[in-house]
Amino acid sequence: MKIGIIAAVQDEIKTIHDDISFDKEKVVTHAERQYYLGTHEGMELVLVYSRVGKVAASMTATTLIEKFNVDLIIFTGLAGAVSKNLNRGDIILCDKTYQHDFDGRPLCENQFEIPLTNRIFFETPQTQLNIAKKGIENFLANFNKYVNPIDLQKLEVDKPKLYVGVIATGDQFIQDIDNQKTLYINKVETLAVEMEGAAVAQVCSEYQLPYILVRIISDKANDSAHVSLQEFSVKAASHYASGIVQEILSLLKTN
Repeated sequence: MKIGIIAAVQDEIKTIHDDISFDKEKVVTHAERQYYLGTHEGMELVLVYSRVGKVAASMTATTLIEKFNVDLIIFTGLAGAVSKNLNRGDIILCDKTYQHDFDGRPLCENQFEIPLTNRIFFETPQTQLNIAKKGIENFLANFNKYVNPIDLQKLEVDKPKLYVGVIATGDQFIQDIDNQKTLYINKVETLAVEMEGAAVAQVCSEYQLPYILVRIISDKANDSAHVSLQEFSVKAASHYASGIVQEILSLLKTN
């Protein structure tokens, strides 16, 4: 099995790369991106930093499929909380995703629907969803192995939880509470918002390739969304991403 791993933030892919030992590693530069190729415990891996936004993520996912022939894509990164139940440091496993900034009417009947697909949502395949859920549960059970508790205390992260649900994607960083209400009022029940996942999901769906989307809550997606975002990414989210990926890889090896 060959697995493509995409991180939305450069610090995350660096941490994943540094924490996973590769045999016979090589780096391939393609379309201004570096793809790190290697084997890990008998599995072939391709790691890449996609850059931000739907176009960047779509291009990266397509390259992983077309050029590197991956069998599965794992995407991880930060997200802003929409649900009031979520706190910084919580983990969202996406079971379905949609583009909150897409409106193709009158080319299609419904807002958010992607023309010619008759679909609003792209669902994570159940087999991969089950594996990812177990992997994240294992990560949380071994949490202090991956993340420094002192750093988490400074970042006000306490007892992170796993949620499974809907994530929305759009080409905008949501940091204004009024804008958030405009996007989500009377619409789909959404846990979190980010900038790449639905694009990756659509690409994988059209190629009939399984995928996993995991997001780490960095903020409340309100007017304080910028606070300590970089620090949280470096000291917490990057280590979350690495630990989660490692636990998922361990399960994929045995399945």
